[in-house]
Amino acid sequence: MTASAPPPASPVAPALTHVVLAGVLGWGTAMVGGPVVAASSLGGWGAVGIALATTAAVAALLATAMDRVAGPGRRGRSGSVLRGGVLGVLGTVSVAAGGYWALQADVGDSVPVPLVVAAAALPFAALAALQWPGVVRTATSVLLVAGAAAVVVPAGQRAQEEDLAERITTEVGTTEHPWVSDLDGYENVMPQHTGSPLIWTPLEAGSGRPEEQLLLFRDQAVDPAGADPCAAPFVRTPSGEQPVTSCTQVRDGVVLRSAVDGQELVRSDDDVRIGVIGGPQIPLTVLEDALENARPMTDDEYATWLDEGMTPGW
Repeated sequence: MTASAPPPASPVAPALTHVVLAGVLGWGTAMVGGPVVAASSLGGWGAVGIALATTAAVAALLATAMDRVAGPGRRGRSGSVLRGGVLGVLGTVSVAAGGYWALQADVGDSVPVPLVVAAAALPFAALAALQWPGVVRTATSVLLVAGAAAVVVPAGQRAQEEDLAERITTEVGTTEHPWVSDLDGYENVMPQHTGSPLIWTPLEAGSGRPEEQLLLFRDQAVDPAGADPCAAPFVRTPSGEQPVTSCTQVRDGVVLRSAVDGQELVRSDDDVRIGVIGGPQIPLTVLEDALENARPMTDDEYATWLDEGMTPGW
């Protein structure tokens, strides 16, 4: 009776050994080659290129020897020189690119230097794992794709958000949400930006009568201890700025300033100054209700305002 042949040995164990040794090679390349490349920068980009090429060549030689001793070459696969060259050169280039990015981003200010250096093992380890066919290569590919997505997608979203914020600041003058008021009998109209933190929101009366229109505004906060609201010589009215005829503190933090053709009720919060303006015939209770019900736009309302009120194409 013929004995059955033993099952083929799993490639996972030798692959893990190769991967670990490749990681050690990456760490050693960063520890030894990093200072050499950094010192060569004093001689210009030509010297940096020579130092980097020398480091990559040494890493490739060591990776080739490692492939024959503990890598796929030991299992009879040909191509140790090619695999070692790919591992040494691409690994060194990846580590150099990562080190340059870390310097530009000042990563060392928030991440310990030993941890940054240890990260140099990852490109070498990943490249070594990809050289093993089957489950090792498949698992490594999945991890690389998932890791890249976890980094690239949030980075892309942050870049888009920063770009949008910059463009909004350029056109509107602030990224703060305009304010609206949930006031019975009135409808909020498209807020009007001024290229500054001051944003107006007209409130049209349900009656349609222009003299009953209100203007809600949000502006930068002022220090109540250093600024007397009654000291301002003018009050904004629907027909423009007019001299103040009276100024009354309605309650703590709320001031009514009046002019011949209008009145302004203002409240100063810690981080914003909110006010509502109306004609002289508008009852104070209406102004108080408008101010009491004033709130920042929700995110959905803000997105709609940007879509409808910004320059086309933004």
